[in-house]
Amino acid sequence: MLSSKSAKYWYKIKQKNPKVTIKDTPLKDSDDLLELDFHDYFILNRVLHWTKPKEIGWVGGFTNLDFFISQKDVSGIKKCINFDGTPAGKWCSKKHKKYIEQYQFEGDYVFINKNYNNTKFENINFLSTICNPFVSIDFKKITKLKTLVLHHFGSPCFINLVKDSINGLPQKIITENLVIYTSENCKNIFKDIQIIEQISNSDIFYNLNNTIFTKNMPKDLSHDSLSICIKQKYPFPWDKRIQEIK
Repeated sequence: MLSSKSAKYWYKIKQKNPKVTIKDTPLKDSDDLLELDFHDYFILNRVLHWTKPKEIGWVGGFTNLDFFISQKDVSGIKKCINFDGTPAGKWCSKKHKKYIEQYQFEGDYVFINKNYNNTKFENINFLSTICNPFVSIDFKKITKLKTLVLHHFGSPCFINLVKDSINGLPQKIITENLVIYTSENCKNIFKDIQIIEQISNSDIFYNLNNTIFTKNMPKDLSHDSLSICIKQKYPFPWDKRIQEIK
């Protein structure tokens, strides 16, 4: 169950969705960018809460609202290092300062307005990255990494990057926007995520022993080979779709 404080927070986040993109119009100071679905933010929050990273690397993200929303009320994050070579670097930096206060991030936020160049991540144990720079990341320089979040955004261009494991980290959670790989125990994460079916228009599917994802939830959520998939429910169910045909 969510506390009343937490429930209010996630209700407000839900009101921000559906996703808002600002790629087709000139930027304004009032613009916010939400590239993920509501359940993605909630999942990232629970992953951060239970994996307890001290230092985070984030490649891409633009204004990085994805990070700030997800880290809310997660204790222990000492630093987030964000690489993004966007031409709107000065504007993004202003947004970062606003979000640090708005979402009460208490760690050190380091924004580097350059493309990631395989530096600065020696001490991170949590990495979130978009797909384009992912292919050039040297994991030999990130020896403390325990959790990897890959933002594929459902693009067929990145389908080959979605693996059962990456750099020894097994795939644990997949959505229409993200794949999360982690060596951490996911039992508590999976338990917390169950509420998604109640608070969002989403379904949870389970994959045990590298089979297909089904709605059959196993009794043991701590099983090493268990992974889960979360996706939006069909907006128009079959009973309504066929009610007017013979």
